[in-house]
Amino acid sequence: MANGVWHTGYGIEINLSLPDLGHPYRPDLLREITARVSERDPQLLECLAHHDKRECLSESGGKSPWMFIRRGRVGGRRPLVASHLPLTHKATPQESAQHKATKERVVATAGRYGLDAEAEVPIANRRSVSGAVVTALPD
Repeated sequence: MANGVWHTGYGIEINLSLPDLGHPYRPDLLREITARVSERDPQLLECLAHHDKRECLSESGGKSPWMFIRRGRVGGRRPLVASHLPLTHKATPQESAQHKATKERVVATAGRYGLDAEAEVPIANRRSVSGAVVTALPD
């Protein structure tokens, strides 16, 4: 199948080119697979090549084997298209301790040179936190 994904929860192959996704007995399947990744298990949809243990160019290019569904643009049509999620990295305890020490050192060093600095500064969209922010004092 050229345009499909593997549903890890149901253990089924989904054909995104078919109106019923190849599963007419699952009427809520479209709503389920098009839900935001933040509202579902990020490993719900898997690349078919990865599932079949074949090489996937997207994965070898730095993407994860996990997928999300979006609406493409082909002429005047808006077909469903599967896209790879980016790779994510979880810090190990050693990395977390090193990151904390680095932030503390940046803040301390900035203070010694007369700069304003703080650690764990929330970003405007509130989705992430900057490790350390150093700001020059106004003249």
